[in-house]
Amino acid sequence: MEHTRNSPARRPPDPEGQESGTNPWLLIGTLIGAKIGTIVIILAVSWNSQTGGMVAANNWHWLPVIGALLAGPITWQVRLRRARRQRAALLRAEWMVEGVDSGTSGSAFPPHAVDSGTPPA
Repeated sequence: MEHTRNSPARRPPDPEGQESGTNPWLLIGTLIGAKIGTIVIILAVSWNSQTGGMVAANNWHWLPVIGALLAGPITWQVRLRRARRQRAALLRAEWMVEGVDSGTSGSAFPPHAVDSGTPPA
């Protein structure tokens, strides 16, 4: 059977966990970049305290918006790092078994299971 152009066998697989569509951060970054660029141009053309006051008065409301937009990714990274640190601690705790049967061996194997060269009695 010959594969047609639109058959599922010829389509590249979609990466797991990634939605198809545009990235909203591209739009947000463009808006913030345009806003900062406009402010820089205004202040470069007319650098005085009155212009600075007008720019600050007209753009102060963007600071909470930017803070709210950045709070999500920052919170995600903090939680991700905390979860990874906890996972690493759990893995270390799982494999670092202190003294099985003897109390001093520090090995996860009982003393009779370690190959000492002599057969067990």
